[in-house]
Parts: sequence; C-alpha cells; structure tokens
Amino acid sequence: MAAIVEGSSPAPEENSSSPATKENENTGSAVEGPSFKDQFKLFAKFGDCKSTGEAITLSNSDKWMKQAKVIDKKLTTTDTGIYYKMVAKTKRTLTIKEYEQFLETLAKNKKADVAEMKQKMTSLALLLHPKQRPLQQVELSVG
Repeated sequence: MAAIVEGSSPAPEENSSSPATKENENTGSAVEGPSFKDQFKLFAKFGDCKSTGEAITLSNSDKWMKQAKVIDKKLTTTDTGIYYKMVAKTKRTLTIKEYEQFLETLAKNKKADVAEMKQKMTSLALLLHPKQRPLQQVELSVG
C-alpha cells in the first residue's frame, strides 16, 4: 500500500459503508481500501474546509475523475458538465445518491461501464493536510 504521510486522510466515519475490498494480485488475498462513499466525502470536501462532504460540486467531481483517469479522450469535462447539469438541474451540488444517478446517466450516454468508472474512482487515496487541504493524490498499489 502507499505510504501514509503526516496529515493523511481521516478515518472513515462509523456510519459510512464498509470499505471496498481489492484482491492482491500476488497472493489472491483481500486488501481493505476506501469505499466509494468515503472517496465521495473526501472529494466533496476538497478545497472547502466548511463542507460536510454530503454533496459534491461539478468542479470537484471533475478533479476526482481526472485523478482516477476516468476523464480521457472518450469522456471529457464537457460531457461531465452536460450530464451533471441534467441531474442537478438548478442545484450547485449533488448528494451521493444523485451523483450515482449522474454516473449511470453519463456511462449510458457515453457507452462506458459505470462499475469500471466507480472502481477507478474508489482506488485512489486522497492524502490531506490536517486542515483538509489536499497535499497530493496517490493511487493505492498492492504488493
């Protein structure tokens, strides 16, 4: 796993869903990682120390998707903007339930696999400063 630096991301809240499980390629054993909900909360708080992490902006969603390499030549920030606004209507942020609806709409219209998108987005570890300001983003590696 990636080394944890001082001020790394906070521990998941007790009432959050259980961590995602990844399989170690070398041993076949399961390795615990952050859940999609945990990652959602971290990126929802990204750059906003007053945020509760309950809803995410389009800007933070795009940052998350870029870091996870979901946004590429096939799927662009223009696409995310269009489908985000379809779900959000006049709202500035989306809750996790609405965000999952956004991902499903985006995947369907861009002929992408929503499960693969969520897996990529879950496999990241956001390392935070104690005041919730991002230091760096690293991909979890097993081995």
